Amino acid sequence: MPYDEPDATDPLHLVGVELPADEDAHRIAASVFAEEFARMGFDEARIMFLFESPFYAGAHRAYRALGPETVRALVREQSEFWGHVRFRDEQPRGQDQVSRPATTRNSEPMDDVQADRRHSHGERS
Repeated sequence: MPYDEPDATDPLHLVGVELPADEDAHRIAASVFAEEFARMGFDEARIMFLFESPFYAGAHRAYRALGPETVRALVREQSEFWGHVRFRDEQPRGQDQVSRPATTRNSEPMDDVQADRRHSHGERS
């Protein structure tokens, strides 16, 4: 059987179906999509671009069903709520000292591979 031709007798053959949905289902879907991207730090313009793009099929389907004004209002609502979340990578409180890297016998820092090799062989640094 060629790679590109599906086998009709294959029990694991993927079959896609489209289920009917009313306006409430599209509104919920659009709100969830908007929330997801707002929580990732996307601004309103970037989220609207995703809704307008056919590449994002679920979001675009909701956009077509609800119209741009309704989707824009949902995006604005989620962006106002989640759009101010920012993540920072910082040292935990109470840890004033930074751990020093493992060293070799002649006091040069060793990389992670050397440290793992030493640890697995029971050697001390």
